[in-house]
Amino acid sequence: FVIISGDAVRHGYADEYDSYFLPAISKTDIPFFVAIGNHDVGMGARADEFRSLFGNDSLNFYFDYGKSRFVFLDNCSITTKWNDNLDLADKWLRSAPKDFHTYVSLHKPPTTIKKWAYHAMSEKDSVPFTDLMTKHQVDEVYCGHIHAYSTDSLDGVNYTLSGGAGASLHDRFGPRG
Repeated sequence: FVIISGDAVRHGYADEYDSYFLPAISKTDIPFFVAIGNHDVGMGARADEFRSLFGNDSLNFYFDYGKSRFVFLDNCSITTKWNDNLDLADKWLRSAPKDFHTYVSLHKPPTTIKKWAYHAMSEKDSVPFTDLMTKHQVDEVYCGHIHAYSTDSLDGVNYTLSGGAGASLHDRFGPRG
């Protein structure tokens, strides 16, 4: 399967999904899972088009595959409250079987990873998020938003930034970024 860490389209309009995103993914039978990005939220940042395409429960959800739990969180729309999303993530990570690996995907990276702080979620939102990831010793957190590739770890948790998509790449991480 494929994990998309947000920004599937440019503005979050239904015609963009119909014209660009859906034709591309319809050419494969590989399942895909999308964390909503800031470009996916649409008019008023309510994620109406996103939810009509992916379902009402598509902003925050999890699934298990093999011995792994994958958690997806919304840190871009105004439809959900961040503290409520963290409560859901805590519940889902806590309820994962002890022998499971855990992975979290969201769009904006945490500011607590200092090299990403220039284009990331707020410090107020980042600290409780990374604290929660550390509490559950999540195996990997996948983020987008910054148009580059970069990795880091914080308190034993690995973080991967992979936000290449269709825009120009940021140059802060050198040629490997």
